[in-house]
Amino acid sequence: NIGNSVVAFYAADTGIEKALLYRDDPVYNLPISDTFDNGASYTVNALSAGVDYCAADNNFCLRSVGTFRGVKRAIEVEY
Repeated sequence: NIGNSVVAFYAADTGIEKALLYRDDPVYNLPISDTFDNGASYTVNALSAGVDYCAADNNFCLRSVGTFRGVKRAIEVEY
């Protein structure tokens, strides 16, 4: 499943890149999700500082989960 893991990771990365288009205020523009022609997908959520896993000294936290053929990989970004 290494190949599937790589595709899932890159799907998650694509979600982060898309979410960064809303970097000034992602909480109001997210969650977003998309599915690609190959079946890979991502879902991105944003949290304000001090909520759940997002430390209080951040502005926002993004978490993108990529999925491909039953394999999930996640990327978290704090800023």
